[in-house]
Amino acid sequence: MNKSRLPAAQRDALGLLLDDHRRLRKLFRDFERETGARARDDVVREACAQLKAHARLQEALFYPVLRDMAPEALGRRLDEAQVEYATAKDLVAQLEDVWPEDALRDARFSVLGAYFAHHAAREEEELFPAIVALGLDLRSLGMQMALLREELAEAFQAPAA
Repeated sequence: MNKSRLPAAQRDALGLLLDDHRRLRKLFRDFERETGARARDDVVREACAQLKAHARLQEALFYPVLRDMAPEALGRRLDEAQVEYATAKDLVAQLEDVWPEDALRDARFSVLGAYFAHHAAREEEELFPAIVALGLDLRSLGMQMALLREELAEAFQAPAA
């Protein structure tokens, strides 16, 4: 989904989430390209921190507001997104509890990447177009999300190695 083509009423809110998706996809690609253990570990930590912030933003603000605005039209998609995040958060917790040398660390991260890619694609191909089609005015939500995103970026900074 191209955020420059979004209507003004949804551009800030959906654009912020699209930017998060783009950053996270890049981190998962970076992990696959990295060969050094330290660099791969840094990518895992950064991706986990970014994913936690992204999930919190959606669960605390984005999904509840959408559910209030259009429960019939969006409820099922929002339910599925929340279930997807529960599994992703479990994988993040597992990654944060293992040593970089753990034999399953790379497998866990690859599964998390595939899971995130699926989740992001569903949002971009199904949820976001449904929001646009409904003509929901998300300008106020977009401003709230930008403020919360800044707070979460600080709260979920990747720990130094």
